[in-house]
Amino acid sequence: MDGHGGSSLESLDLIAALVQSGADESLAFDGRLGAHSFQEHMKTDFPLVPIPPKHFQTTKFDVPMLFDGTINYNISTYDPSIRREDTYRDIHLHDKEAALQWLERIAPEYRGQRQALEEKRQLEAVKLIQSVETNVSGFPKPPVQ
Repeated sequence: MDGHGGSSLESLDLIAALVQSGADESLAFDGRLGAHSFQEHMKTDFPLVPIPPKHFQTTKFDVPMLFDGTINYNISTYDPSIRREDTYRDIHLHDKEAALQWLERIAPEYRGQRQALEEKRQLEAVKLIQSVETNVSGFPKPPVQ
């Protein structure tokens, strides 16, 4: 459990859904560009502006801050390959009504995707181990005693 009533994989499903929806414009987000190294009392120095959908092609939400924080100002986008000045902080949904509709209609499509991928990965690992345990002639190796 992740402390929020669901599994960690479900939390990652939500993050993936939010990022994808930001990229394909199913949801619109606003944020404060370049405000990373500043305290909340300085947020007025950084106007709340629309986050372009292209931004979500390379960045994600800062996962720990998204699920840990109760202070919205600490929620940000993240990509280790870009400068922090090029990320957004204090993320807001642009349209509350659209967000509620998204939660009802689109978000459920993402539920369980990470779990399915994890199960597939585990099955592939088991098959790989079983193939290694079979010798060249095709007979199972005797158990080690």
